[in-house]
Formats: sequence, C-alpha cells, structure tokens
Amino acid sequence: MSKRPYSWKRIFSLLLILAGATAVVIAFAADSLGFGGYPGLGPRQIILALVGACSLFVGIITRYDLPWKKMFSADSQAIGFGSMLRLALFFGLLSGIFEVAVLGFKKFYHGEFIFLSQDVIWMAPVADAVLFVCIGILLIPAILRKSELVNVTSCIWLFFSLGLLGVLLMIPKLHIMASLLLAGGIASRVAKSLSRRIGLLVGRGLMAVFVLIAMLGVVRFSFLWPTEQVEITQKTNSREQSANVLLIVLDTVRAKSLSLYGYEKATTPNLEKLVETSIIFDNAIATSPWTLPTHASLFTGKYHHELSVTWAKPLDAEFPTLAEVLSRNNYRTAGFVANYNYCGYESGLARGFQAYRDYPVSAGQILLSSSLGRTVINSVWLRDLANWHLGVNHKLAEDVNADFLSWQEKKSEQPFFAFLNYYDAHQPYFPPASYLNKFGHTEPRGKYRYQLNLAEVDNWYQMSPHQIQAEQNAYEAGIAYMDNEIDKLLQALSNRGVLENTIVIITGDHGEFFGEKDVFSHGSAVYMPGIHVPLLISYPRGMVSGKRISEKISLRDIPATVLELTGLSADSPFPGSSLTRVLNDEKIADNNNFLLSEVRVFVGPHKGFMKSILFDKFHYIRNGDDFEELYDLAADPNEISNLAELENFQQTLQTGRNILAAALGEDMSLAQRGN
Repeated sequence: MSKRPYSWKRIFSLLLILAGATAVVIAFAADSLGFGGYPGLGPRQIILALVGACSLFVGIITRYDLPWKKMFSADSQAIGFGSMLRLALFFGLLSGIFEVAVLGFKKFYHGEFIFLSQDVIWMAPVADAVLFVCIGILLIPAILRKSELVNVTSCIWLFFSLGLLGVLLMIPKLHIMASLLLAGGIASRVAKSLSRRIGLLVGRGLMAVFVLIAMLGVVRFSFLWPTEQVEITQKTNSREQSANVLLIVLDTVRAKSLSLYGYEKATTPNLEKLVETSIIFDNAIATSPWTLPTHASLFTGKYHHELSVTWAKPLDAEFPTLAEVLSRNNYRTAGFVANYNYCGYESGLARGFQAYRDYPVSAGQILLSSSLGRTVINSVWLRDLANWHLGVNHKLAEDVNADFLSWQEKKSEQPFFAFLNYYDAHQPYFPPASYLNKFGHTEPRGKYRYQLNLAEVDNWYQMSPHQIQAEQNAYEAGIAYMDNEIDKLLQALSNRGVLENTIVIITGDHGEFFGEKDVFSHGSAVYMPGIHVPLLISYPRGMVSGKRISEKISLRDIPATVLELTGLSADSPFPGSSLTRVLNDEKIADNNNFLLSEVRVFVGPHKGFMKSILFDKFHYIRNGDDFEELYDLAADPNEISNLAELENFQQTLQTGRNILAAALGEDMSLAQRGN
C-alpha cells in the first residue's frame, strides 16, 4: 500500500507548526537561558512568543481542518456596539476595584509600601475603564460589519481576560506569560456562562459597580490617607515674632560635586552668594546613604538603627517629629516633595504636617494606577522607542517652589515650618533641556529600568567611562538647575518681606557614586561620596553669619538646632546637639553624639548591615560580614588604602570599634577583639 503523498496544505501546516513552536521556544530560551532580550521576558520576547503561538494555532487548525469560526462564535448572540461599550465599562471598573483590593491587602495586611498615590482608590477603576473602553472602540468597525468573531461571548472573553490579567500582573514573581495564559484560559471557561447574563451585567451590574466606586471615593476623601489636616486648635507658647523655618533637602546631592565646596565646575554659584549671610558646614554627614532613614533622622534626631524605617516599611509613631513639635507651638506646617517613593504619604514623614503635597492628580498618575497601565508605560521597549526616560509625573524644583509659594502666600499670623524636597539630581538625571549639556556631553547614556514613578540606570557596570561621565555631567547639571531655583525661591520670599525672619536650612539627604570604590548610584555603601552632604543655615536676624565650620557634624542635629533657634529648646524631645554651639567655637560632639551612618546592603561580597563611624581624621567601617575598613581621610580622602590590617593602626582600629559599639549601644566587650 503506497503512502499518501503530502499535499501543499499539509506541508504548509507542518511548517507553521514547526515555525510557531520554534518561535515560542526561542522566546522563552532568550529569557531563561540568557540568550538575550530584556530581563523578565521583555516586549520583544513576548511579541515573538505571541507570533509563535498564532503560527501554532493556524497550523493546527489547517492541519486538522478544525472549524475555527465556531471556536469563537459558538452560536453566541450578536452584540451591538452600545452593549459592547457598556461591557467594557463594567469589566474595566470591576477590574480596577479588584486591583484596589489587592493593593489594600498589601498595604494594610502586610504593611508594605504600594508606591502609588492615595487617590489610587478611584484612579485605578477610572484608568481601567478608560483603557477597556478604548479597546472596545477598536471593535466597533467589526461590529458594524456584523463579523461573526465579535459577539457577546468573545467580547466577554476579551474584557474578562484583560481584567484578570491586570490582577495577575500584581502577583510577585508570577511570570507575565503565565499571567497571559491563566487569564485567557480562565476567561474562556466563564465567558459562555456570563454571555447568558449580559443584560444583568450591563444593567444592574454596571450600576452596582458605580455605587461601589462612589463609596470608595467617600472613603478616600473622608477617612483614608488625609493629606490636608485641619488646623491644630490646641496651641501653646504662641509668640507673634517666632521665626519661620524653611528646610530644603536636595535629594541625592553630594558635597563633592558642589562648587560651594571647591568643585571645579560652577554647579552652585547661587549658594556661594549666600556664604556671607550663612553658616556653611564643610563636613556634614548623613545618617544613611539613602532617602528615608536620613529624612527620618532630620525629623526625629534618631539614628537609622533606632528607627522603624526599611526599604519596605515607613517611619512609625514611636518618636515625635519636628513637624509635630512645631505644630503644637503655633506653627503652620506643610511639606512639598518630589520624591514620591520615600518622601510621600506612605513614608511616615508626613506626620505632624497640616498640609502635605506629594503625588499630583494627573493623567500620568491615573494611568500608573492601573496594573495594565503600569505594564505599558514602564515597558523598556516602548520607552526606548519613544526616547523617554523620565519618571512618570516627574516634579521639577520649580513645581515644588510653586506649590510652596502658593501655600505660603495665604495670610496667617502664625509662623510656618515648610519642608521642600527637590529631586532633580536623582536618576535618571534629566534636568530641563536648557541645563542638560551645561557641563559637557550627556550622550550616550546607559540603559534604564522603570518601576512606577521611578527610572534608574540598569547597566552601570557595563558602561564605558565616556558613558559614566555623561551620566555625571547630567547629574551635576541637575544640581545647577536646583541651585538656580533656590535663588528664585529666596528672592520671592525676600520680595514678600518674609526671608529676613526665616531660618533657611539647605542640605542633602545622601550623596551619589559614579564609580568611586567601584560603587554606583546610592543606598549600598557608606563611603564618603554617599554620606558627605552639603549643609547651609541662614538666619539673618538670629545668627552670626559668614562662617565656615570645618568640624564634622551629623544631620541628626537638625531638629535640636531648629528648636534652639526658634526658642523652643527648653522642652525639646530631640536628642543630639544644637549646631549653634559652633558659633562659640564649642565642640559639638559629646558622649551621646556620634557621626554614625548605616545602611542595609542586599548585594555584594559584604552584604548585611554596613555601619560606619567618623572620629578625628579617620573613617571606620564595619560591613555586614564583619569585614573592617579604616581610612585616613586627611591623607586619603578618596578612601583608597584600607589601614585596618596594618599593625601600626591597630589601636586606631580598636578606637573605631569602641566608638561604633557605643553609638549602637552594643556590649563594649564585643568590640575588644584582635585581628
């Protein structure tokens, strides 16, 4: 019996099946075996996998002569575009509600940051509804042509799949392809059943969803996450001539890159103009090389290890904050922040502020509130295609200033305490275009990764020196931009007659690395580029001006300093020493005041808690694995030569151990060890 000859149709179907299977395998192999592509199965791999799946699908249908139209129509009733759009609206709103529920579980049950606006409670349903309706609009031509493929069942399958996909994408470590398959598979099981209830879905179901969203809105604006508090009515120690306090924190600004401290590029000409009317601290040390713990120290006077803050947990209510103390003493208090992730409402830093402005209400923020929206807007492939690398809703220093000046101009007999956080020197280093190339080339740059409002360089260790210099040039251009905005802000306050009675404190929360000690960015090391920050205090009415202080000081002394300058130090709850002592050439350091910096490091050879202490001219560091480092900053400011293993520095090393143990409250006997 002769074999049946292969027809062109069979050959074509087999080729489709082979090509489809190959494409799917390559897509997954590129991700799992490191053959290339974006990490986490990026857009190109997904597209390749989808094309392969389609090829497989068509090949199988062709090979076995399957009735493919019935697979989609299944005798389902036709649908009008009005009903289809109501379906899209129903499933979009419902999807957003489920996403809010997942976020609420994460935030209130697990106590984790969600890094989204407090308005997500209404933004997520709105965003998903808009996305689903837009997709539905694309189906209208097919409906008008009476296509058999677009019917009640297929529309329910599509919108149910999208809604479920949005929720599944929020599950950590669940692969995007697994989410796609799960969403499509589950939707295929329920679509036919729901198609028999379309009237209920687009009628009472849609109305019920609207009512639920309205209730969520009431919860948001009445009870949950209030950003505007009523003015505190129980006030004490009211004094007409109390000084205003303006605290400006330059996020991610290291002293090393400021011309105020001798840097060769003119990054801060306007700060230099303030020298004659200010006290400049040449050696201010941050308590941590990343945002939240240092800000928490600025507000409480406590060290990192004494506070609740971590990368995932906020500042709790154990210790009073500067805003709380000043609020109780007749101050209007407000915060205006551009670092949404670690200075926003979730950080715990808003406690005590009567007004706190972080996330804006904007189209970008609404889109970010949707799980599907976040996936699209933070796609590396799409961002590269659009050549757009800023974080969504990036807030410039001028925006922060505008919000503050609008708040400040409201007439009040009370003095104010205002906290401003500028973010223009933070990654991805894209200041306004007029500043971008101020200090040299800013191209080519690195590759970026995107998460919520954040955009960061993702390939520091694969970049050439030319690329790294481009990043540093852009970083320093951002510093120059903020310097100019500070000048504009102070001029505006001067024009209002406010500046003379205002204590102005300008500082950084941490520094930045550009390859020093083989470290990049921040938050992973306590070497000097990460913790040596600028500090300038100006108070024309109440301080001697025009002095530079060389003594090393800690930013944890800021709360005590503010209370002394405002005449409230008698009942101060803050530890630390007032920096006003330097005006009388007194030493700041005492037995309870340490130049301590700390960070939890998650990567590298010495991961764990990295802690450092500065004393005399030395910098002692104890890594998470107890590896020790000792540097003579006078002779070796770049911390190149580790002295910890040299015999003639063992006594100095032991001194560093003892001081660190005292700062951490450790058993002193544990510090007595030899190499």
